Amino acid sequence: MFLNLDKLGGALIGLFLIGSFLLIPLILGYKIGAKRITGSVVGLLAGLCFSYLGVIVLYFMPRKTWATYPQFQNYSVADEIKKFKELADSGAITEQEYQLQKVKLLNK
Repeated sequence: MFLNLDKLGGALIGLFLIGSFLLIPLILGYKIGAKRITGSVVGLLAGLCFSYLGVIVLYFMPRKTWATYPQFQNYSVADEIKKFKELADSGAITEQEYQLQKVKLLNK
């Protein structure tokens, strides 16, 4: 059996075209979409449906922003009472307010 180079060359060109115009935009769309607000599935579909144009549009979409939440320190009841005592000593709150806050904290 002889190998037909015309068919082999046509098959290789076909694989190259499928890879460059179907698979590469598909993969790029997925990876770029995962970093954007659209998401990876929409990126995959954009790469599949619109090829490189879809990938270019995805690239200019806003990136995902990760919310950063402030880190709160854990204060003990004793720390809170100490804080209110300092406020009472400085005159920022009255002695009755200090006693009220102290009772609230101790009854938690």
